[in-house]
Amino acid sequence: MDRIGAREARLKFADVLNRAAFAKNRIVFTKNGKDVAALVPIEDLHALEGLEDRADSAAARRILASNPRTRKLVDVIAEDTEARTAARKRVASHR
Repeated sequence: MDRIGAREARLKFADVLNRAAFAKNRIVFTKNGKDVAALVPIEDLHALEGLEDRADSAAARRILASNPRTRKLVDVIAEDTEARTAARKRVASHR
């Protein structure tokens, strides 16, 4: 993993971007000697987002399993849709 100061990165932005995009390097930006941000290949970002999605799904399943009173989103959406349809019919019948 490469490190580059923010000031130098600004001056060499195209090169830094190409190193991440085409050479698949991960680049850490520093400011005043401290790591502050990173530039990663898009494939790395997609992989990270996939991991986060799986972790979120697992957490949601644990919460649903731990509370039998928790309602499923599809049930809430179905009830909402039914309520909206009934309300439209009532409004239409009063016209």
